[in-house]
Amino acid sequence: MSAKSQRKCVGCKNAKGTKAKQLLIKERNRVGARLATLDQSLLALRDSGRQQAQQLRRATAALHDIDNALRAV
Repeated sequence: MSAKSQRKCVGCKNAKGTKAKQLLIKERNRVGARLATLDQSLLALRDSGRQQAQQLRRATAALHDIDNALRAV
């Protein structure tokens, strides 16, 4: 193989390596953005769950008060 054709092959490998690296960086950015979105969704669900748990505790306490009032009658 001549020196010129060897340089061409090395250039091809570098171009392919650069393209692969660009694709991996793009994919990493896409996955990172998706992860950030999922993290925000998880935080929102966690807050919603806390609110629902608090409402459930209030409803349970109210039901307990009603039961006590009915027993007293």
